[in-house]
Amino acid sequence: MNDPTRTLTNGRPLKWTGLSATVLQEAMYMSNERFAERLGASVRAVADWHSKPRTSPRYELQEALDTLLAMADDRTKDRFASLFPLATTKPEIGQGPADDAEAVVPQWSGELGQLLMHAFRMTQEAFAEHLGVSVRTVGKWAAEPDCVPRADMQQILDAAYAQAPESVRTRFAHFLPAAEEPAVGAPAPAPVAPAAVDPVVAQMAADMALMQARIDSLQEKLGALALRILA
Repeated sequence: MNDPTRTLTNGRPLKWTGLSATVLQEAMYMSNERFAERLGASVRAVADWHSKPRTSPRYELQEALDTLLAMADDRTKDRFASLFPLATTKPEIGQGPADDAEAVVPQWSGELGQLLMHAFRMTQEAFAEHLGVSVRTVGKWAAEPDCVPRADMQQILDAAYAQAPESVRTRFAHFLPAAEEPAVGAPAPAPVAPAAVDPVVAQMAADMALMQARIDSLQEKLGALALRILA
């Protein structure tokens, strides 16, 4: 018997999962807040679909997702149909690093974690919620781009990349710095000792990054409020 979460009938899944719901969100180019508002769901529920992609939304949200897709314009429906196959192949968070993620990023660093955040077009707060980690952890990556996250965080970043929509993966690949090949016959450059990081400066940078993330989040909420007032 066919899995109802893996096939489209009349352009929609027979049964929605958290992952297929986030694919619709990506196709509609919506933030968690805006998508939740359109569905009549909580922002927490939408965030849970990102972190728990195999879960099934409640019955009333299954209907709301059907309605939202049915009312979408043809371009959105086409984007959803083209992105939907990704919803049938991605591994679940917590099942270990994905092979394709390891091929792209053998080891995550603070800088690469930040690049993935920018590829998702998320603030530090939204990205921390998406990963299920603290905002301070994400802020540390901005302050210490050369740091190497712990093994469990490496797996979380692997899973986030593996489950990301194709558009996010494409942006991430574009952001990756190109490897510079040494000139033929040129001597290898001498290793340069990393500059010492002033802990006070690092803390100030992390605090400023956290403040900026809160400002971004507030601006997004004000934008959503303005849309509700104008509606």
